[in-house]
Amino acid sequence: MAPPGDSFAVSSPYGEEGHRSLYLSLLGRSLKAGEEATARARLVLGRGISGEQAIAMYREYLKEL
Repeated sequence: MAPPGDSFAVSSPYGEEGHRSLYLSLLGRSLKAGEEATARARLVLGRGISGEQAIAMYREYLKEL
């Protein structure tokens, strides 16, 4: 999970791919030479987390920022 302004996509392999990579598309904008930028992200690992629970965790994360 990431704040909306820090990441525009989170993706992972689909189907029969054997790896479980996680790709974070951070910033979503071009940076000028020498410009610094910061992006935040949080990874939550758990079993049996429902979609509703994941959304609740995301909302709590945003409150903490």
